[in-house]
Amino acid sequence: MGLRADGGSSFSLNAMRILTVCTSTEIFGAEIMSLNILLAFRRRGYQQLAVTSSWTDVNCNKRLAELGVAEVALPLGVLSKRISPRALWWTSNALVRAPELWLGWHRTINAFCPDVLLLTNPKQGLWLYPWLDMQASFLIESSMKAVTAANRWMYAQLQRKLSGFVAVSRFMDGHLRDLGVDPKLIRVIYNYCPISSGDMTDQVGFRLNSLVRVGIAGQISRHKGHDVLFEAAKLLKKRGDNFEVLVFGAGQLEYVSNLEERIKLAGLIHQWKWMGYAEDQQQMYRSMDICVVPSRFDEPFGMVALEALRYGVPVVAARRGGLPEIVDHEISGFLVEPDNAVELADRLKWLIENPERARSMGRRGREKVLREFTQERMVSEFEEVFGSTRRKSHTNGGLPDANGISCK
Repeated sequence: MGLRADGGSSFSLNAMRILTVCTSTEIFGAEIMSLNILLAFRRRGYQQLAVTSSWTDVNCNKRLAELGVAEVALPLGVLSKRISPRALWWTSNALVRAPELWLGWHRTINAFCPDVLLLTNPKQGLWLYPWLDMQASFLIESSMKAVTAANRWMYAQLQRKLSGFVAVSRFMDGHLRDLGVDPKLIRVIYNYCPISSGDMTDQVGFRLNSLVRVGIAGQISRHKGHDVLFEAAKLLKKRGDNFEVLVFGAGQLEYVSNLEERIKLAGLIHQWKWMGYAEDQQQMYRSMDICVVPSRFDEPFGMVALEALRYGVPVVAARRGGLPEIVDHEISGFLVEPDNAVELADRLKWLIENPERARSMGRRGREKVLREFTQERMVSEFEEVFGSTRRKSHTNGGLPDANGISCK
């Protein structure tokens, strides 16, 4: 690992203060990964503060409260190039409230005096650019950005200030390199699945003499491949397989409405169950025999696949992005070509007809998750990164707040 160490005084891991910026308006895979990191640091005993956006979804605030992580809400908004009423509203509000954001951020930095700043979106770094070198600052990269001249410029500016980049998979390591980030500044750190005290230890899928429950979880949208699963379900019904599809999550209303109409026309209304957003992760995965992740885009990590395997549920996933780093083909499930409903149906049919082999795949997947995707491993790797980085010296000796207090 070659993170920068540009002078300044080092900080103690034992008394580390971590400031994390969490500004998404909805909670899906990337946001769950960020919350997992906050939970792991809390369990380690570090002092933490989360900065959320004034426009953050209430579910995020609720989750932070449950974790016991204090938060400060600031008007950290979005600048969009799209021409639509919603996008224009976002951009205008963000620009109008920019002075309020910068004053609030300045006060937050000086009051909390973080040793480490974690960003979860690169655009946050542009809004907060002048403050990035006041402490060791890192971008946790868990989202795909198009390799364009504008994005390459953005990452070039960020790596001038940031201490390093944390990629959530080897796939994202390569993507950051495509965006022009120096490989010496990148460290791959996998996320993990939190384990609760009441967590199940035994797999319960494929009950005797019952239909097979095929589950899909997360944002409901075309890029997640729900209509690919729909086409596969039509084939399974035609072949006479005994199954039902359980759809967990929420998403784009127009896409859902269109899919509902197609389900009715295909006569799948009794096989397709809309389960809504599920807060109880254990209950959700215990209701599945097979988990499907038929993504049409490059998943940066694949949190749903990891969670399913954590509960001993075999996974059929698209061979894209970071998913092959989680699902071992023909060991913990199957990898299929993206947008290929026939192959997806064939793999599902095999699992339906071979329940013992399917259960064995789930067990092997669970063993891998408990061995390789652990909280302890993730935290120790973050600590290794933090420990190799010294606070960068600030030319003006710290920025005083309104009361003359500064962090040095």
